[in-house]
Amino acid sequence: MQLEFLADASEGPTLLLYGTHPDEATKLQKALRQLSEWTGRKLALHELPYIETVNQCELLAVCASRDIGVRKQEEILSFEWLLSPSSWSKVERLLEPFCLPMSGTRFQFLNPAFGPEVLYSTQRRC
Repeated sequence: MQLEFLADASEGPTLLLYGTHPDEATKLQKALRQLSEWTGRKLALHELPYIETVNQCELLAVCASRDIGVRKQEEILSFEWLLSPSSWSKVERLLEPFCLPMSGTRFQFLNPAFGPEVLYSTQRRC
């Protein structure tokens, strides 16, 4: 799975997670499930062993008391994604179809709050 920031995507600025392996989607889903367990928990998606970053893109997922969305940090390609526990649970459920083997290009928008889109896809471009 790869993590990339697309400044000029058709949807606007987008953080794109893409991969073809259902097992990687399952691992991400489990990591987000653990993230949603309590407020204050953080998960550096770019440090997960099954995620390869493009251009050193960084995405820190944070379980917050309310939905804030994606914020750009001072570093060039560093982002923070802050959602409530219930929203992280929804994001986790949105990944469910990608955990099953299927053919074709599929994608899902994941960010229910403000800031750049977060998109999960089976291909780099949808």
